[in-house]
Amino acid sequence: MKDKRSESVISIRLKGLGQTHVFNPNDTISGVVEIQPNSIVKCRAVVITVGWHTEGRGDRNSMTIYEDKLPITEIYPDSPVIHHFDVTLPPEPWSYAGTLIRVVWEIHAKVDIAMAKDINEALPFVLEPTD
Repeated sequence: MKDKRSESVISIRLKGLGQTHVFNPNDTISGVVEIQPNSIVKCRAVVITVGWHTEGRGDRNSMTIYEDKLPITEIYPDSPVIHHFDVTLPPEPWSYAGTLIRVVWEIHAKVDIAMAKDINEALPFVLEPTD
């Protein structure tokens, strides 16, 4: 039997941008998270975060600079969750892709489901000075 929650769709869109997701330090990101399930989803909350983490060798480090926990307990197909956000980015750390380590920035949306696998979606972006 197929899990209906896996058919839920989370989309993360950034306002005013095409496919390029590059931001300068101290820029403000404006966007929308939309959750449109194909069937009713019972959950504990919807959590939207913006932050960075490291990947590669060594211990994983991370920091969340924005978190919004929406107290939603049910999401219906005919009534999607639409959440707008504005986040001012810090001056650092900048995105980095080296041989041994990477610094990855992302917007993450999670539907927190009790006693089951959560529904997740992430949109990576680059934080670096472009001037």
